[in-house]
Order: sequence, then structure tokens, then C-alpha cells
Amino acid sequence: LFVNWPKGDYKPIAISNVIRVVRIVPSLFYKDVFRLSTGELITGELLSFDGKVFRIKTKKGVIEKRREDIAGILFEARPSIKPIKLRSISQWASKARASSEYSSSSWSAQQATGRPNTSKCGDIKTAWAPKSNGSKPEWLELTFNIPVYATKLRVHETYNAGFIYKVEFVDIDGKIHPIWLGKDTTSCPGWFEMNVSQTPYLVKSVILHTQKKGWEEVDAVQLIGVAEEE
Repeated sequence: LFVNWPKGDYKPIAISNVIRVVRIVPSLFYKDVFRLSTGELITGELLSFDGKVFRIKTKKGVIEKRREDIAGILFEARPSIKPIKLRSISQWASKARASSEYSSSSWSAQQATGRPNTSKCGDIKTAWAPKSNGSKPEWLELTFNIPVYATKLRVHETYNAGFIYKVEFVDIDGKIHPIWLGKDTTSCPGWFEMNVSQTPYLVKSVILHTQKKGWEEVDAVQLIGVAEEE
């Protein structure tokens, strides 16, 4: 707590205890949380309390803590519904839009959806290409049917490969997350592949930023991750 902040000075007049912020992800198995008088947190299951001693089951075994050692307890909410299960999903883009496209049919953004259908390197109409043959930045956004906690991205480049310079993920709330910035060394035809730590948010679309003198072309985009089972 600061005096008259932000117009006052930055000298604090009061400081709270440590606040721990923890993100709960669907794959966790929830248990009771015990805060010790030392500030340490123990996760486990309360087996019994006789008024003096807490018996707590943890991953390392059953431990005992005296009543005065426990500063607070957060009991697990034990719902009647079954736990959330996750499943691995690999999917191709279902929708696409771009900063520009060569036409509304051949070489359109929609040509980058679905499974790969361009087998060789070349200026082929079954892949997306921007409208102009220049070196200005372009972008291609691919949307997927099932939002996932993303772990991997694959892009099939089929002409003037090595043109991606930035990748962004878009979550289900529409927030854009920068994921990668660098030099693309993909051969033609070839796959630009990127492994990522599982995202803490659900990814619904991917934005590829491209720049290459000549028509860069994308045939297909695959997103891999996990989602909740229905």
C-alpha cells in the first residue's frame, strides 16, 4: 500500500503477506491444500484430525502436522461429475483468410485448408498465394474446428519456401499470442514444423506472417494439441 499512489511517492506504508496465484488446468488432479505457519504449501488429502494432529496423505506418503503448524486449509471441491479427460487431436485448418489472395478460387486463402493436395514444388493453384509478386509482408490466418491446448504446428510450403518470419496463436477470446519469430529454412516442397510447450489457453486459429520476393505458397496447415473429451 503506497501513500497517495500514483501521485505520491513510492514509499510503502503497508505490505501484505505473500499471495500465491496458481493457474488450474484441466489435467490436474485436485486435492486439499494446507498452508503451514512457515508459508509452505502442502498438497494432499486430509485423512483425519483429532483436535491436535492433522494426518495428511501426500504423494510421498502420510505425514502428520500439529494444529499450531497449520495456518490455513483450502479444501478440495469434490464435484459429483466425473473428472475432465483430455484427448490428443491432430487437425487441418477448416477456414482461412489472408491479407491478400491471387484470386477468389485458384491460389485463394481457402486453398490452404484441408489435407495437403499439392505434392511438388511449383506455382500450383491448389495452394494459397498472395495477390502481388513482391516482397511486402503478408499474413494468412487459419481457423480450426476444435480449439486445443496447442503443442505443435506444421505448415506445408510448396513454392518459394522459407518465407515465414512470425507465428501467432489466437485464443478463444480473440487474444493474439506471439509464438515464434525467426528465420524459416524450410525446403521446397517441405514442412515448417514448430513444437511448443502446451499452451495454457485454447487455440482456435493461427496467423502466419510471410515475406518473400515472389509468390510464397501454402498448401496445408496442421495444428496438434489436446482438448477436453465431450
